[in-house]
Amino acid sequence: MLAQLLGLYWLVTGILSLVSLFVDRSQWGWKLFAGILGILAGIVVVRHPLWSAFLVPFTIVIILGVQAIIQGIVELILAFQGGGWSAALLGVSDTLIP
Repeated sequence: MLAQLLGLYWLVTGILSLVSLFVDRSQWGWKLFAGILGILAGIVVVRHPLWSAFLVPFTIVIILGVQAIIQGIVELILAFQGGGWSAALLGVSDTLIP
């Protein structure tokens, strides 16, 4: 049930993202990409709720892990540019422990 609600949410936000292209043309490439991706994800989740109940949490965990690693690398770069030891420690902890 919760996976289907998430699918409907993605479907509606994808459609609204495409509709917003007609109102505001700034960043049209990202809006088009987000709209198409939202519609496709919404359709897949709504049509295959059992399959998506396993795939959606797995995908969210992977995305959060990649985000933590990227954030750690950025903090390490900031530390080497003069951010100090605290930025270096945060960068190492984010990179090694996602």
